[in-house]
Amino acid sequence: MIRALRPFALCLLICGLAVVGRVTASGLDEFRQGQSLEAEQRWHEAAVHYGRAIHMYLPFSPLPNRASERLLALGEAALVRGEPREARFCYE
Repeated sequence: MIRALRPFALCLLICGLAVVGRVTASGLDEFRQGQSLEAEQRWHEAAVHYGRAIHMYLPFSPLPNRASERLLALGEAALVRGEPREARFCYE
């Protein structure tokens, strides 16, 4: 019976690794896009990409924490610039 489960377990492992790899790659891509947009001072678009990076959550991944820190920084900068709606967007 255990031998019959081996192919199923292997398939399950491969599928799980594919999902983890895809989520990690997508989250990293969104974070990098946010960084490049932030460097171009396109604040709103950067906030959108950081938000997407947060949604690419995996346990023990530091990426959502880094993206949320950038969003908080963008929100604080928007308040300093006198843009309360943009700050609220970043905080939400």
